[in-house]
Amino acid sequence: MQNIVNPNATEKAKALLNFLSETAGKAIITGQHTQTNPMEEIDYIKSKTGKEPLLRGFEMLAYSPNINDNDASEACLTEVYENRNTMETALKWAKATGGIVTLNIMFALANLYLAARKSLTV
Repeated sequence: MQNIVNPNATEKAKALLNFLSETAGKAIITGQHTQTNPMEEIDYIKSKTGKEPLLRGFEMLAYSPNINDNDASEACLTEVYENRNTMETALKWAKATGGIVTLNIMFALANLYLAARKSLTV
């Protein structure tokens, strides 16, 4: 196992690092980012392979303070709506499966996009 750099690491964090260290070079850990909370991507993968990825990425867009309901596109608002309660879904999935969770947070990018869009001239 690799050395832990955080002396306050939890036992679960240590176990994950140990698992990743032991797996490195011996196996492939598959993962899939889910675009929305219904996670259609996972259903598709399972229908084709009979298995689900061990690593699952969750979109945190619904938690972004940068989304303005009056200024966002319909597609953006749909994605925000479909990602409500993502954190709860991620925690429930991890506890039920022992899977590895990743979180995708684009708060800074949203600010950059909005700033760039306001500076564009049409």
